[in-house]
Amino acid sequence: TVTGNSMVVPSFPGSEVFQSLGLNEGSYTVGEVSHEGYAQSFSGDCSGTITIGQTKSCTITNDDIPNPEISVQKYGPDTAHEGDTVWYTFVVTNTGDTNLYGVNVDDDIATGETCNDSTLTPGDYTYCYASYEIPEGQTADVVNTVTATGETPYESTVTATDGHTLDVLHPGI
Repeated sequence: TVTGNSMVVPSFPGSEVFQSLGLNEGSYTVGEVSHEGYAQSFSGDCSGTITIGQTKSCTITNDDIPNPEISVQKYGPDTAHEGDTVWYTFVVTNTGDTNLYGVNVDDDIATGETCNDSTLTPGDYTYCYASYEIPEGQTADVVNTVTATGETPYESTVTATDGHTLDVLHPGI
């Protein structure tokens, strides 16, 4: 839409190509209805003052607002004995619509976390691994949580968590 002075066409359909409008001299503003999921930016000549014979050019850009997301699923054994070393596998998936960088996992008790890939495009996944040695004398279940993290190109971080419970077996004599 165009407002501010007597224009020949007050409203016109959006287009990716050049659209020409005639304006009387004076103040004007060019705008557009916002669209969900997009951020608008306007060039400098989208508002101002125009004089007779002058030409102004306004460009409105609609950029997709990124929706970064990450998910993690943690897999490990259901049971193990005291003193056993157990291995956990984590599947980290980019469930958003923008690339993720520096993808990693951090388990609250397992160690040696490594991932096959640290960059994920939308829909991609990677496997990560870590291990944990069940201490001698451990009587309680091993309950632990993994946090997956990824960085977006827009300097924001996304995270997800998943937990796992392992029943520690105590063999009788």
